[in-house]
Amino acid sequence: GYGGGSSYGGSGGGGYGGGGFGGGGDSMSQLGANLRDIRDWDLSKLPKFERDFYFEHPDVTARTEEEVAQYRASRAIAVLRGNAPKPVTTFEEAAVPEYLLKELYAAGFTQPTPIQAQGWPVALKGLDMVGLA
Repeated sequence: GYGGGSSYGGSGGGGYGGGGFGGGGDSMSQLGANLRDIRDWDLSKLPKFERDFYFEHPDVTARTEEEVAQYRASRAIAVLRGNAPKPVTTFEEAAVPEYLLKELYAAGFTQPTPIQAQGWPVALKGLDMVGLA
């Protein structure tokens, strides 16, 4: 083989970071060696990071809770805990870029899957979720 030395691929193999091609040793072994120690961070002084990147489409906003419940039931979407945002029903409501919309439609996709319909708004709002598809 071309490898040798320390590697994720095991001894004698050319796995990740293997010593082949004249480099010798694991090229990742010194990664982070020059970073300073940060054990005494004061987390209260760090700037707040806003995780909400979701802008609800006007069509989604206009949907009544009854319409949302009917859509979720028709797609077998169950929200078990918390206050999840309303699902999106089209790629346009999810703010998918135009170039990607063209590719999705060309590939035969007509609407988001149930996990996408409910999961995208949850993720973009920075909320936690467990989704089963």
